[in-house]
Amino acid sequence: MSEEGLVAVSMAFDEETGIIVYGPEIVSRGFVFETATGHILQDAQCVVLEIVEEIPPEIPNRIDKLRSKIRTALKQYFFFTIGRRPVILPFIMEI
Repeated sequence: MSEEGLVAVSMAFDEETGIIVYGPEIVSRGFVFETATGHILQDAQCVVLEIVEEIPPEIPNRIDKLRSKIRTALKQYFFFTIGRRPVILPFIMEI
């Protein structure tokens, strides 16, 4: 982890409607420097939003599926973009 870094994704959904009420906020540690490559984290937000659109709110276990797909998609995105494999930690809540 010390060489590859860490990326945390924070999001909150309205429990009844499934609409995003917070996020996605993406924070990296030991991974990319926002001043030099801020567009990478912004593009990663777009990746997360596309996944959210793919999985409708009425699907059972939506949060678990979102976590899994976000982890997989961001690992692929970061590897292809800058050749690194950070640990991806999605924090998704329903409120």
